[in-house]
Amino acid sequence: MDTKTGCIKASALFLIIGIALAAASCSIFNFLPLEIKDWSPKEELIDSVEGIVISVSFSSQVDKVKTESSFSLLENGKRLEGKYEWPEFNSLKFIPVHTLMENAQYEIQVSTDCEDLNGNSLLKQFSHRFSTSSDRTRPEVISVSPNDESTVSGRQTPLVINFSEPVDKSSFYESFSVSPDISGSFKWASENSTVTFTPLEEYEYHTDYTVTVTEELKDLSFNTLNEDYIFKFSVGTDKDKPFILSAGESGGSLNLTADDPEDGILTVNSGWEADWNFTIIFNEDVDTDSLTSALDFSPAVNISMDNSGQKYLSQATLLPETRLEYGKTYKLSIDGSVKDREGSALEPLVYYFTVNGPNTKPPEITRIVFLEDPVSPFALTELNYGDTLSLADYPDSPGSTEGFFDIYISAADVLSVDMDELKLMVMSHFDISITNSAAEFITKGVVIDPESAGETPVPNPSPAADEIVARVFMDISNSSGTAGITELSLSEGFEDGNGNEIAGKWLMHLQKN
Repeated sequence: MDTKTGCIKASALFLIIGIALAAASCSIFNFLPLEIKDWSPKEELIDSVEGIVISVSFSSQVDKVKTESSFSLLENGKRLEGKYEWPEFNSLKFIPVHTLMENAQYEIQVSTDCEDLNGNSLLKQFSHRFSTSSDRTRPEVISVSPNDESTVSGRQTPLVINFSEPVDKSSFYESFSVSPDISGSFKWASENSTVTFTPLEEYEYHTDYTVTVTEELKDLSFNTLNEDYIFKFSVGTDKDKPFILSAGESGGSLNLTADDPEDGILTVNSGWEADWNFTIIFNEDVDTDSLTSALDFSPAVNISMDNSGQKYLSQATLLPETRLEYGKTYKLSIDGSVKDREGSALEPLVYYFTVNGPNTKPPEITRIVFLEDPVSPFALTELNYGDTLSLADYPDSPGSTEGFFDIYISAADVLSVDMDELKLMVMSHFDISITNSAAEFITKGVVIDPESAGETPVPNPSPAADEIVARVFMDISNSSGTAGITELSLSEGFEDGNGNEIAGKWLMHLQKN
């Protein structure tokens, strides 16, 4: 191929590419949205109505019919009739049927129904307002409520602004702001010279709010404020922190003393009962949710609050869902997130208390007494761990004779013990076993407080004031000459009839020869 032929082919290729790019470019331009580039009059305040030209220019050639139907000139809110002229392909001129009036408000509007010849709609609705009023007096803010630098107690206190004259609502909405931001509704009065802003949400307590009306605010003649108008207010008249009047047992049996971290001494309250509830009394109402989240027990205790349905409360009763552990020291912390109605926060407090009250003391086995000779009512022998259990006066198997063991139980508040409950507890938890089949013990029954029940012999020694005796009757048979280890036990879960549970399984080992 010669040079001339190559050049011709290259030129043809570039020509095709150029045509394609041009076509693509035209296609792109065909889809550009329509815009308004210019309008007349541009001013907002017109000194004279003489010679005013009403016109709008577009970014491309438009559909005249659709453009004319989308155009409006409003005079004091009413649409004017008139005729249209097209001095250029993209420029519309409107001639109203009558001359524009003095002291009137006008607005030029073009809706998005306006389209160019490619069917592209106007990007957004166009609006321009102007006034032919001779009024050149700027509007002023003559009063506000609340007053500048004041404090309000209500968390939805309305804001009221009084102007020297009616103002343009649209410009007010654009110029008005509250910081921190808060949503609300507007109500107008006095021919739009007074506006009330009512918050739709609550102000934050102890917060400073700034209200601004910028100089963009206009009156009905489009005169603006001379400068931004600003006023401030704060929320919450109660600056005092809430405090706890008392914390302790719900019935008042024991009031807790908070620990003072500054004195270097750990204050631990003693005498708390395992089944008590807590009552905290404040000097004023506090927010229930903030109190709930501020409470912490260590070791952990699951609690419910019997008055948690209230939004605010001055007295809270805490109900542990499980019985507290006897002998353990607990820590109740109330952090500083507890707030009163106006958001003032409680000073953090810590209470230490030990569960060792006399009424919830776990039962203990203090002694075991055995009827060693079934035919002698005075042959009572106290057994100690490791002692020899003598069964010499009991017959060899297969015969048996009734004997008994007196179990002395130290219990809290023995006078209120449920005897029937304690009897069932002994029956189900007391057990005797022996190795090598050296003897046999078969439980026959249990009598609580045998002396009061008329049983003989009476327990010896007599039980102490905090003791109660459970007499366990048994058929006992011996295997003479056979030694074994006897185990007496009281299993876990044993309770004293007042709901107090033994600390752990009790055991006593005896030697039977």
